[in-house]
Amino acid sequence: MLKYILTSAVFFAAFLGVAQNAFLESDTNRLDLGKQTYLTIALEYSIDSEHRVVWPTYNDTLTAAIEILKVLPTDTSLADNGNDHIFKISQRLLITCFDTGLVVIPPVKIGFNDSVVETNPLLITMISPRVDEKDNLRDIADIREVNLNFIDWLKKNWMWVALGLVILGVIYFFYRHVRITEMEPSAPAAPKKEIIPAHITALEALKKLKEKEKWQRGLLKEYHTELSDIARTYVEDRFGLMAHERTSKEIINDLKRYGISSDSVITLSAALQVADMAKFAKYKPLPEENENAWLQISAFIEKTAEVTQS
Repeated sequence: MLKYILTSAVFFAAFLGVAQNAFLESDTNRLDLGKQTYLTIALEYSIDSEHRVVWPTYNDTLTAAIEILKVLPTDTSLADNGNDHIFKISQRLLITCFDTGLVVIPPVKIGFNDSVVETNPLLITMISPRVDEKDNLRDIADIREVNLNFIDWLKKNWMWVALGLVILGVIYFFYRHVRITEMEPSAPAAPKKEIIPAHITALEALKKLKEKEKWQRGLLKEYHTELSDIARTYVEDRFGLMAHERTSKEIINDLKRYGISSDSVITLSAALQVADMAKFAKYKPLPEENENAWLQISAFIEKTAEVTQS
């Protein structure tokens, strides 16, 4: 029990401050003219149950000289500093440039909660291709007129011919479909699919999770990840909240708008808190915590199965 209290104290101490460190880096600082490279924009912050990161929006250009070819999805991972309480969220841009010389990329601004964090600026040297004056340079050849036969015309316009054939095929298909439909008797309407209540689906998922005995076999992170997903899916199906895209604290705040007892909200909050610690902080819950988390989510589902919005 003392070990559990000390571990919890260390973990929650990491929540007292939120350090932000934004930086900008490139896969290379020397790039041949017209070649491509990846630019990484990253933000490091300490674990916080409530944080909002707002990335800048991009058009086709980052600066007047830098063109953006692709914007990759953001990625979240532990920072590479040996601290298990520091996360890093990053985004990579595939860029190119057709200017020569030294190109300056100004600092990128990232919104974090109610503040703005700036990265460092970045310099990239664009190298122009070398032209050997000894090469035998020639002028562009004059335009020549060529007589086209049917085969040449077909090669040049095959896309339009293919498109015309496809359109004719679609018209013929719909014509045949209408004729067959008019000739065949109408089929009886298919029976409506039975809608299973959200709490029935969630309780069945909890039963299957218990039968897998994951935490008994040491799969603590997998157990709490699946347990948290069952609770979030139930909240989405039962109350229409986007639970999978929200933090545990945001889910609890949204549920307060419904006619749910405070005991039920506290029960769910306690289970999600243990799950977050197991998933993101490498915390190893005790056996009674694993069992209690399952019982707490089960109790929350049973008590809120018939709750209506207040």
